Amino acid sequence: MFKIGQRIRYIRKMRGYTQKQLGELMGFPSSNADVRIAQYEKGTRVPSEDSLLKLALVLNVSPFALNQNFTANPFYILHILIALDDRVKLRVTRKE
Repeated sequence: MFKIGQRIRYIRKMRGYTQKQLGELMGFPSSNADVRIAQYEKGTRVPSEDSLLKLALVLNVSPFALNQNFTANPFYILHILIALDDRVKLRVTRKE
């Protein structure tokens, strides 16, 4: 299972942001914006709940996508499937 820092890094790269750009979008001073994001990604610093919500907003993902335990909870998986349906018209059907 991926940790929060690994998810942040993966989504940041998918969005095409550098660590500095993401940090600045989060509102961190330009002088240390990249350092803060690097700390999150390496796991040396864990984002607060407020920072996690802001990261989700900036990265345009659900906060559940950054939550460490999202894969273990069916609610989170359902949330991901609904988001995929919105974006790519994925249709999940029940096979009997």
